[in-house]
Amino acid sequence: MYEPDLVVKKKGRPVVVIEAKSSPITTPSLREAATEQLRMYATDVSSPWSVMADPGTTEIFKTIDMSKPVARLPTGEVVASVGIPPSEVVGRRTLRMALNRWLTSLNRETAVVAGHPELSEFAEAVRDGVVSEGGQ
Repeated sequence: MYEPDLVVKKKGRPVVVIEAKSSPITTPSLREAATEQLRMYATDVSSPWSVMADPGTTEIFKTIDMSKPVARLPTGEVVASVGIPPSEVVGRRTLRMALNRWLTSLNRETAVVAGHPELSEFAEAVRDGVVSEGGQ
């Protein structure tokens, strides 16, 4: 069974599953495959939120309906908000590290939420959550 890259848990229950792709999702077939993989992760653990990130875009979804993200942000903005120059995000490992820091700090980063008010419910969902590698 495949695992998501990161999981945010509150009181031991997954509230967000995150899939980080090292290459841009550029074609409809890649997008469909990545979205289906993320939907399976979210469904398997009953996670109400999911995040798909590639070097260009970070999308946040609520529920398993992934036809329209709640928020779409440039990944460079996400990583810059945690002090990593976007040019350093070249691989999956660095992207995962940046997403981990971003998710951990999101509820304290009022500037991010102020710039993207659509993130307020998501920020509340991750507040006090514990971010871990998928499956842990």
